[in-house]
Amino acid sequence: MTTQIFLLLDMTSSMSRDKEGAMDACNEFIEGLGENKRQGIGSDAVFTLGVFNSNIGMERVANKVSVEKAPKIDHEHYHPAGATPLYDAIGQSMDLLESHAGPVMLVIQTDGEENSSQSVTRQDIVKRIAERTAVGWEFG
Repeated sequence: MTTQIFLLLDMTSSMSRDKEGAMDACNEFIEGLGENKRQGIGSDAVFTLGVFNSNIGMERVANKVSVEKAPKIDHEHYHPAGATPLYDAIGQSMDLLESHAGPVMLVIQTDGEENSSQSVTRQDIVKRIAERTAVGWEFG
């Protein structure tokens, strides 16, 4: 079964304080996936990279690509701006992953400064994570 790895990257104004560090951490994660594939670990995995802020909602920079073809984040695609609808973005990401039949890993890279979610609450996310963890999803 194919593993779906989804990296949700915070692209809000607060992330501009350490834009380079955020990009480096994201790219190191992606490079690690490629190295694992070369070593035969997670060889059936596909990768999705989503970015979010209040101006764009949640957008996918890459969608279900093989991990060795996963693009690194660069200045062209990473422009921190807007507020932080963190819970909405997590909820949207989980909605996109619901139909995946195999293992799921949802990794969230954020400074955690939620301040503008409109439709999903912290309690909603805690409940959904518990439900999905019970069926084998992994969160990081």
